[in-house]
Parts: sequence; structure tokens; C-alpha cells
Amino acid sequence: MADVPLNLAEIEQRIAAVRENISELIEQAAAYSGAADEELAARRIADLVALAFAHERLAEEERRRAEAQERAVQLEGRVARLAAELAFTLLNGDPNSMRLVDQMQHVANHATLHRGQVVGMIRQLGIAPPSTDLLFYLRREIPPN
Repeated sequence: MADVPLNLAEIEQRIAAVRENISELIEQAAAYSGAADEELAARRIADLVALAFAHERLAEEERRRAEAQERAVQLEGRVARLAAELAFTLLNGDPNSMRLVDQMQHVANHATLHRGQVVGMIRQLGIAPPSTDLLFYLRREIPPN
């Protein structure tokens, strides 16, 4: 047998052929009357059953490979969208653009700046500020101090 990978249709065709051969061998085994012939037929049937199971495993592996390939293609599309330039207008009205991933990073960093400014203002009022860590916001049951 060649080491050329089979596609799903070829694997399913081979499984069908093996099943047909198994049926024929079972019929032939029933027709034999000698013990040696029955033993040989039984070995052949066992070999074909094992081959059928191997082909079914190959078919399942091919299905899984095809699903993984589809997920990889989808992931590549998502990465491409993150890396794509996205246009925007600066506060002074000038047009500009940045990669979407860089814009998202800027938004997170800029929000951190403003949280720090608010904490500073609260401290100037003599009040202990609440925790501004995202972890405490998402999991409110964790005490902030």
C-alpha cells in the first residue's frame, strides 16, 4: 500500500469494499466443511475485520484533520483581521490608520491611564480608593484589600 494520504471518499469506498469482502468470506466459510479451511477462512475474516476497523479509524482521522484544517483557516482569518489597518480620524481632524490589534492595545493602555488619574483624585480627597484591577471587577466576591 502506498504512503499517499487518502481523502475521505476514497477511505469510505475502501471500507465498503472490505465489508463486502467480509460478507463473501463469511458465506464461503459457511460452505467449507474441513477444519483447516474454516480456520483459514476465519483468519481471513479476522484480518479483513481488522482492516475494516483500521479504515474506519483512518476515515475518522481524516474527518478530524479536515475539521482542524477548517478551524485553522478561520483562525488565520481572525489574525488577518487583527493585523489589518483600520482607518480613523485624529482629534485634530487628520485622517490616520493603525492595525486593529494596536488600536485595541491603545484603548486598554489609555483606560489604565484614566483609572490612575481617578485614583489620584480620590486620594486627594482623603478617601481610600477602591481597587481598579480588572480581576476585582470581574470577581466581585474577592475582597479588594
